[in-house]
Amino acid sequence: ADGWRRPTPGRVSFTASAAIWTGALGAAAASAITPDREQRAKSSYLVGAIGHGLGLVAGIAFGPTIAPSVARVRFLDLGGLGGVLLAAGGHALITNEPGSRDSMAAAALGGGLGLGLMWFLTADMPADRSHDKLVAPQEDAVQLRPSLAPIPGGFMAGLSGQI
Repeated sequence: ADGWRRPTPGRVSFTASAAIWTGALGAAAASAITPDREQRAKSSYLVGAIGHGLGLVAGIAFGPTIAPSVARVRFLDLGGLGGVLLAAGGHALITNEPGSRDSMAAAALGGGLGLGLMWFLTADMPADRSHDKLVAPQEDAVQLRPSLAPIPGGFMAGLSGQI
């Protein structure tokens, strides 16, 4: 539980990257497999949003176990980006169809392969467990404060505090 309450910069970066990559690659894959042009944008946005949420939860759940450094996460991001650019860019250059469904499939596949390759290549990088030895906060109670703010046409409600 301390890893959840005392995240390292690498764990935060890992969580953000997991959310971004699952959303982006999911949206590209949905665009590639949706044949109906009118439904393509809707399915891409939906799958991208669901993928983003799932990636966020997965990043939060697995970040403390993996404990990646910020450097490792940046290498993973570069691998994913390089894979997308090489696959989708190469496909667009060869076929001269940059926005086609095939190009989206190439982007999704290339990004996934790039992430996987970099995961393998960076597996020996040391984990960042610098925050594991920190003393947990004394108060275990969740402290949340509700807020209500007027906005044109209604109110905006929220919660702030610490977990």
